[in-house]
Amino acid sequence: MFSNTISVRDLQRGSKALIERANKGEPVVVINRSRPVGAFIGLAQLEKLQLETIKNEAIREYKEGKATTIATDEDWKKYEKKVRQDAL
Repeated sequence: MFSNTISVRDLQRGSKALIERANKGEPVVVINRSRPVGAFIGLAQLEKLQLETIKNEAIREYKEGKATTIATDEDWKKYEKKVRQDAL
C-alpha cells in the first residue's frame, strides 16, 4: 500500500534520518502494529498542501458567493477593519 514506511520503534531510533528523508521529498508513513498511524513529509510538501487547501477554500467561497474583491488599498483597509471587528 505505502512504499516508504517506518515502524514506531525505528522512528524512535532514527528520527534524524527520517526528517532528512522527508525533507528530500520522500513522504514516510509511520506504522504501528501493521497499521499506518501517521506520516512525515518535508516542509516544502507541507507548504504545498497548505497552499492547495487555501486555494480550494477560496474557490469554494467564490462559488458560494462569499468572495470579496480587494482591488485597492482602500478596499483592503475596509476589509481588514471588518475582519478585526468580526473577530471581537
